[in-house]
This record gives sequence, structure tokens and C-alpha cells, in this order.
Amino acid sequence: MNQYLTGEEKLSIYTGNVPDSFEITFIKQNDWASRELTAFYLGGVGAGLYVISQFLGFSAGLLLGFFLAAICKNIAHMKSASHPKRAFRALLRPQASWISRGALFVLLFTVFGALDITQKLGWIHWSGFQAALFATLAFVSAVLVMVYLGFLMAGARAIPLWHSPLTPAIFLSYSITLGAGATALLYPLLGNGPMGPLALLLLLTTAITLFLVVIQLIVLNASGKAAMHTVRLLTRKTRMGFFMGGVLMVGLLLPILMAGCMVLSGKTPGIAIFAVGIFVLAGGFFYEKLLLQAGVFSPLLET
Repeated sequence: MNQYLTGEEKLSIYTGNVPDSFEITFIKQNDWASRELTAFYLGGVGAGLYVISQFLGFSAGLLLGFFLAAICKNIAHMKSASHPKRAFRALLRPQASWISRGALFVLLFTVFGALDITQKLGWIHWSGFQAALFATLAFVSAVLVMVYLGFLMAGARAIPLWHSPLTPAIFLSYSITLGAGATALLYPLLGNGPMGPLALLLLLTTAITLFLVVIQLIVLNASGKAAMHTVRLLTRKTRMGFFMGGVLMVGLLLPILMAGCMVLSGKTPGIAIFAVGIFVLAGGFFYEKLLLQAGVFSPLLET
């Protein structure tokens, strides 16, 4: 058994003054690391940016969002694959695997997003019905790209941080928030409309995301020992600065305060919008990184 009892953080499940008493160690997942993090993050930012840009009619955001979600995400996945030439097999089991469904959603987004962009940029002129249809299908497939990873993680029963009905909702909300953050970097430079709607979007999306993340912590802290240990990793141990400071304070709470002030005052200076975008994107990266680093398995025996 000793080869399984390794890891940086340990929390005793059972100790007692009895013969042969033992300690069970929580083991961190190591299957997903930096390359997977890159793919997940770029996919969320890109799909979210695409959806927000559709809402604002922001052509530069559509192009960059499409590039990040359809091209860069797939490149990162290919680099993380042990056999890149067999990557197409990920499409073969959509009825049984969220990985297959995710690959299919990315493919659909690539097709419908390209068709939508060609119409919006005037490269090809579709009929009114066709243009609306492709825009709707691109929007739906972008949402599916944002949310599928949440369902994939929620199916990991052995990792309490992931195995939650809140996980898909958090991924959807955070991806839209990241999309709004990426738009905030581009819109002051390349946009040609008022920034008030963007400030309102930033306020609403970050507030909803903060609410969901806090609820997730509360639920975890009231669950089993592995879930409580995860909360300790995020809020009391070595990663506290990244989570409490980087994710909650800088990545969510500060943008809420800044965007709220802009909405209430009616003033949306470009530098302030840009700063909110930086904070949101940094906080989202830290959140996804911590999801992987603090994903610990429940022990076989738990009291």
C-alpha cells in the first residue's frame, strides 16, 4: 500500500491507540497538468469572447475568439496527447464520453463559427434566414464548448472538488466572464461603440461567478473529509494567496467593485475597462490552475 500513500499534503483520516493503526493520505490528480490547463483556459476564453462579441457586434473579438477556441485549443490538446495521430478517435464515442462530446462541440463550433464570421465580415453574403441560423448555431456550439469540461469534471466521482452539480454552471459562468474580460482588453482599442454595455456585462458575469464559487466552497466544506481537505488547500495552506487573493479578491471582487462604479457613475474610461479585463483574465487562470492542483482523490476508506 505504501506506494499509494504519497503527496505533498496529508490529512489524517483515522488514528487511534490501537495496534496497527494507520494514516491515509490524500493523493492529488496528476493526469491533467500545464498543457491541459492551457487548452481548457484558451477554450473558455475563446468561446466566451466569441459569445460576448456576438452580443456587442465586435468583429475583432469574433475573429480572436474563434482563433483561440477552434485553433489554439486544439493545438494545445494535440501537444498534450500521447499519440497525436490518434486524436481523431476522440470523436468516435459521443454517446458515452464527454471527451468525445467535447471534441464534437469544438468541431461544430469551428464549422458554424467560420460560417457566421464570413457573413459578419461580408466575405460571403447569406440570406437573412441563413445568417441568423449560422449565428445561432455558432452561439449554441460556443456555449457547449464552454460547458462540456464542467460535465466532464463533474463525472469524476473520486475528486470532490470536481464532482459537483455546480461545476458545469461555474465553467459556463466563468467562461463568459473570461470572454468579457478579453473583450475589455480589445474594445477600448478596436471597438467603435459605447463601453457602458461592456461594463454592465463585466459586473453581472463576475458577480454571478463569485456567487457560484463561494457556494461551491460552502458545499465542499460541509461534505466529506476529502472535500474539507480541498477547502483547506485553497483557503489555509500554500495556495491560499493564489485562491483568496488572486481568484476571489483580484479576479472577481475587485472587478465587481470597479465595474459597479462605472455602471453607477455612467463613466467608462478605457483604462479602467482594460484594467478590469486584466484582473478577470488573471483570476480565471489561477482558478483553473487551482482546480487541477487541488483536485485530490477521496480515500477508499473515509469516516
